[in-house]
Amino acid sequence: MRKFKDKFKEQQILVMVTSLMRLFLKESTNLRILIFNKKFHNLDTPNLLPKLMTKNFIFSYNNNMMMGKDSSSSSSSSSSSLNRLVKFQINNINSTLTQNTINLLKLISINCKNIHYLDFKFKHYEYNDNILQLIISIIKSQDHISEFNISQIKINFELILLNLLLLHKNTLISMKLDHVHISENSTEILKQFYNIRKVKLLHCNKLTSEVLPDYSELLESLIDIKHREKKR
Repeated sequence: MRKFKDKFKEQQILVMVTSLMRLFLKESTNLRILIFNKKFHNLDTPNLLPKLMTKNFIFSYNNNMMMGKDSSSSSSSSSSSLNRLVKFQINNINSTLTQNTINLLKLISINCKNIHYLDFKFKHYEYNDNILQLIISIIKSQDHISEFNISQIKINFELILLNLLLLHKNTLISMKLDHVHISENSTEILKQFYNIRKVKLLHCNKLTSEVLPDYSELLESLIDIKHREKKR
């Protein structure tokens, strides 16, 4: 009975938070920074986009699927308020990945193109193909990324790096990698970001350091650490 009451209370909180968030986005015509830091394990992300059709990670609205005019207008308001964002950060480490969180990433990828600062924090097993493609889609949608941070990714990090290199090589000046597994391929890609001024490594291949432009030697040490671990 208590679990049922707690679940009902969580649903009520989510409904209120969603309504407040939609109202906030509707009225925030000059919103520049959006940070989602989910500290409560059981509380979901607000459902900012109730219905979204997806196909091969190309997203489009389908008005026939929307739940009435209010839902459509609130989604439109959310979209217009997001197009001025310059900083987006999401921390899902202490929470569970849900469809609402995925919808938020889709919404960002569709409506934002001026983000300069991106920061993603998910648990390592949440970086599945869907999340990877959404992160890459967000990267591709931006005109100018100057800082990119990511945490806890263990595989396929080179796919993200490659898209950053192809699209934002000239603008990216700062990167922070936290508990990221850096493969030999990732190392080679990192060496090609000639305009980077700072790279911060936190527990990457058991190495923590903050380095300035000439970081090739440090990257080589990451590979050395990896090779030594294989020999054990």
